[in-house]
Amino acid sequence: DSTEPNGPNSLDTCTDGPYGRYQSDESIDQITVSSVDGGQLQYGKRVEIEARVFPWNSGSYDTADFYIAPDASSRNPVWSYIGSASPTSAGFQTLKMQYDLPAGEIQAVRVNFRFLGDVDLQTACNGGNWDDVDDLVFSVLPGAAGVATDGDDIKPAPIPPPAVISCEDIGDMYRCAAALPVCKWQGGENSGCHDAQ
Repeated sequence: DSTEPNGPNSLDTCTDGPYGRYQSDESIDQITVSSVDGGQLQYGKRVEIEARVFPWNSGSYDTADFYIAPDASSRNPVWSYIGSASPTSAGFQTLKMQYDLPAGEIQAVRVNFRFLGDVDLQTACNGGNWDDVDDLVFSVLPGAAGVATDGDDIKPAPIPPPAVISCEDIGDMYRCAAALPVCKWQGGENSGCHDAQ
C-alpha cells in the first residue's frame, strides 16, 4: 500500500489528492520548524520551515506552498500564505521558507505540495489530484519584553509565476489532462501529450 498512513494529516477538511503514491508522485516526507538562531520558538523570532519532499519526475512541474496559522487551537484555523518553493531536481530534497513568529501559543504550518495549479489564497487547499497536504502544530513561548508580532504583520512573498510547461515531457495521460488548456492527450500513431495549439 502506498497511501499515506493516518491521512489526511491536516487540521481541517483539506485532503490529499486521490492519485498520489508515496515516493512516486508528489510526497511530503517531513516538516520541521526551527528557530534560525538555534534557540527556542518565541514570538517575534525568525524561524525556518523545512519540508522534505519527493517530487514527481524531474520536479519541474511541482511547487510547495507554505502557509501559517497563528492560532491552531481550533479545527478550522485561518491560514496565511507566506511563500512558495520549487524542487530543483528529481528525488528527495528539502524546501525551505522563513518567517517571523506571530503571537499565539499554539500555531501551525501547512505545506501543500502540488502538481501545476496556482496558490490558493482563500482556502490554503488546492485540491489537486496529486496534492500532498500536511500540517504541523507546535507551541510558541512568549517573546522578550517589547517583542511580539500578530497575524497582521504577516507579509507574504510574491506569488510565483506558473510553471513553464513542456507538454512532450509529460508522459502520463492523466497529468496531461491536468495541464489543460496548454496540453492535450493525443491517441493513435502519435500517442502522447502535445501542445493544445
